[in-house]
Amino acid sequence: MGRCGVGPGVNAGGLTRLQFRNGAIASQSYTKANGLAQNSAYAVYESRDGSAWAGTLNGGVSKFKDGHFTTYTTTNGLASNTVSAILETHDGAMWFATPNGLSSFSNGQWRTYTTAEGLPSPEVNCLFEDSSGTLWSGTSAGLAFFSSNRFQILHESPDVLPPTSSRNGGGQERSVLDCDPQTMFCAFRATNC
Repeated sequence: MGRCGVGPGVNAGGLTRLQFRNGAIASQSYTKANGLAQNSAYAVYESRDGSAWAGTLNGGVSKFKDGHFTTYTTTNGLASNTVSAILETHDGAMWFATPNGLSSFSNGQWRTYTTAEGLPSPEVNCLFEDSSGTLWSGTSAGLAFFSSNRFQILHESPDVLPPTSSRNGGGQERSVLDCDPQTMFCAFRATNC
């Protein structure tokens, strides 16, 4: 759930906004009928300007601002219409994890990053900006960080991390959480279970 109390809808799909006031909870659901790209929302994120972004199963990403939705798809420059994670970095750029690469949206311009730009795999499933401002990307083939306008693969993981292996050989999906300047959590899920 994003900071604004907006999360994937429970019953009818879509998004549900929860507002907490004076010990009471009010809810408002948004679906395709309200302008959301589709009712299957995978990821939600609130950007600093108060916009709620919803990544969908195959309808692209919808931005909810000032009471209406704007949807972006591959036609606009998104790498895939399936969006699994969303992040805003310290410079205000919006990043979208997809199975076809990582897309950034900044100053009205789209850019997509794939293995050609250093990602270990185009299948991006999680995003994270650490306390030093470094963007991390978890893919089906391992972790990478963004430096000098391209991704760098984490070739030498600490021994405590599971080894990175190829998708066909039982690769791992990874999620990352930064706690403080010296601590980072990584979550792993074997894809061959």
